[in-house]
Amino acid sequence: MAEDEGTDGPFEATLPGDEARRAAFREAVAAGDVPWDGPRVAGNLSTGFQALDEGWGGFSPGALVALVAPPDAPSEELLYPPATFAPARYLSLLRNAPEVARHAAATGYEAFDVTETDTTRLLDDPAGALSGLDPESVVVVDPATELEREGRERYLTFVSTLKRAVETTDSVAVLHCPRMNPRALQRDLTLARADVVLELERYRADEPRHGVQWFCYCHKNRLGRVPDTPVRFAFDDGPRTVQPRDA
Repeated sequence: MAEDEGTDGPFEATLPGDEARRAAFREAVAAGDVPWDGPRVAGNLSTGFQALDEGWGGFSPGALVALVAPPDAPSEELLYPPATFAPARYLSLLRNAPEVARHAAATGYEAFDVTETDTTRLLDDPAGALSGLDPESVVVVDPATELEREGRERYLTFVSTLKRAVETTDSVAVLHCPRMNPRALQRDLTLARADVVLELERYRADEPRHGVQWFCYCHKNRLGRVPDTPVRFAFDDGPRTVQPRDA
């Protein structure tokens, strides 16, 4: 197997959460002082990774994105970069806000607000929970499994409301979908309603020195092209993409 040539890790400058610092960041981008300012497809939102933005085009406005992964994968680390690089509403259903913030900071991303919530709040009043979204923002639902366990009609109402909210604000929603027992979930509904389905997979290399390797596949994209090849990730010091020399 070819050795790695380079990596794509946290931005040297990330988009802060408050508006004053966010404006300063945009000024730095305009002045050319920031090495990366978003995807190559005009109007799309950043995934938070240059390799994905250049290769996959970023996230199309109005998209529902499902990120599927093994339950023991470090997949939540892929949620922090897009939430940092745009105005964000991070809805956490399992972890409290300080826990999410500490973990995000440990991986190099810390400039976004976290909202602790639960299934009752989101399913009883989805419009209220999603009201007031900033334009071109990112909504993260972490994890969606808590909602998928509820009644099908209530969950469908939430997903449909979420879709309308991101469409009307040119935003993007990312549903974190750890793989669980499908009989206990509405996972089929999530994947059917999602515009984009990403899946993080673990592979064990033939040579022990290469260890565990992670690849992210795009299986579906209603709003753009489906890439031919996956993107390899490493999670040794925060999430980063890995570019093999023979890629």
